[in-house]
Amino acid sequence: EIAQCLVGSEMCIRDRSKMKIKMRVVRNLWYLPMVLFIASCAKGFDNNETFSSGVSNTQLLSPAEDGITFSKSADEKTFTVKWPVVLGASAYQVLLQIVDDPENPETVLDKTVDGCSLEVEMKEDTKYQVAVKSLGNVEYNNADAKESSLAQWSSLIPTIATIPSGSDIAEWFAANPIQDTGAEMAYDLEANGTYTLNSPLDFAGYWITFRGDKIHHPKVIMGTNGLIKTRYGLKIKYIDFDCTGVDQAAQYGSFLTMSETPDESTLVDGKWYPMLMPIVIQSCNIKGIARSLVYNGGKNYIISGLYIKDCIVELNTAQDSKKPVISFTDGGRGCINDLEISNSTFYDLSKGGNFFIQYANNAAGSTNLSSLFSSSSVKLLNNTFYNVAYSKNFANYSGMKNSKVTITVMNNIFQHCGTVQKLFNSGNKQFSNNAYYEEVAGDVNKQSTDGSEFQEDPGFTNPTSGNFAVSSSTIIAKKVGDPRWLQ
Repeated sequence: EIAQCLVGSEMCIRDRSKMKIKMRVVRNLWYLPMVLFIASCAKGFDNNETFSSGVSNTQLLSPAEDGITFSKSADEKTFTVKWPVVLGASAYQVLLQIVDDPENPETVLDKTVDGCSLEVEMKEDTKYQVAVKSLGNVEYNNADAKESSLAQWSSLIPTIATIPSGSDIAEWFAANPIQDTGAEMAYDLEANGTYTLNSPLDFAGYWITFRGDKIHHPKVIMGTNGLIKTRYGLKIKYIDFDCTGVDQAAQYGSFLTMSETPDESTLVDGKWYPMLMPIVIQSCNIKGIARSLVYNGGKNYIISGLYIKDCIVELNTAQDSKKPVISFTDGGRGCINDLEISNSTFYDLSKGGNFFIQYANNAAGSTNLSSLFSSSSVKLLNNTFYNVAYSKNFANYSGMKNSKVTITVMNNIFQHCGTVQKLFNSGNKQFSNNAYYEEVAGDVNKQSTDGSEFQEDPGFTNPTSGNFAVSSSTIIAKKVGDPRWLQ
């Protein structure tokens, strides 16, 4: 009896185990449609006999607009658009446009997507609009949605505040002090707005983006003491500045200057004040610079990077021919780790007698500060230079003559400019496809001798008024100079 009981108990246990297995199988089968449903959203509906959404004979709707989401990749090179699945849809028609100028949208893509997401290359500071439309399914007699769902998104960093048109910007910030968030903060000017800046605007140690509208630039008229200061990262974008009324005396003849009171906690080796966040001047038209466009404030700042992109800068250095356009010599050790000027035009109303770029001679590039910077660079790419540093060397190469400094000069036009050859005499160099032109014979010593340089009259339309449209077919074919003038 005991044996029978034990045997019976074993059979009972086995029976119970079989029941548990059966229940697991049933549960797994119950999950299977959901798994197929999710897979269908990821890969698109197969519309075969193995799966049906259960939706048929229906006029479909497009995905809910509040369900459309956007997300940046970690490296901010792409972004992903996602939308909710619509049961019964075979696919989605997706129209993605850039709407920086809403009246003239630019189509990025218009395609059928067999899924619920799309990854796209991301452009900086760009406004996007996506239209997603559910497409019907012939097999189940489902009709296309009548309308697309719309959603908008921007790659711009969020705006902290918009300064009203008509304001004096320095006065506005005095009345609305910056509240540090610990992150990059954007302050906007209104599209087509007009502003004044009659006293120094000091962004101090805050990480600021100061910007206008990409399509309709606001205009800032700088008063006698108008200038911008910083001792941290700063981006100035999509704003036009008129500096003709600025007093050329002292620092006030400069457009952007580093603060004369650096953050002492950043001092390294008792010599340098490194600024690890970059400075960017992008898509700005700046006229009437009497002294320096960027000045180190007389302190030994080493800026991690200065990037000037897509700008037109009018110089008037006859008022003060001693100060370089990019001036980091005062103080004895200032320089820029990575300087890049691209797709820009610099022209002087007179034949300038100052350096275009000058670092302190004993700076020897930022690589003296090897704990922070292992290499350094100067890049001039696709620019137009006219009357710049005419009676001077284009740059003081001794401040850059270092085996760890790379000089890259490519696809530029130099007319009536200082001796670029000195840069060519620097350590590591990459010179290519630069055009030089002087009406006076014998000035060829100003050019580099890399073998790809050439003499060519660009045939500028009206350089004295700032119109540098090129008529030379050779320069147009070689794609030399600021691209805006090669149209």
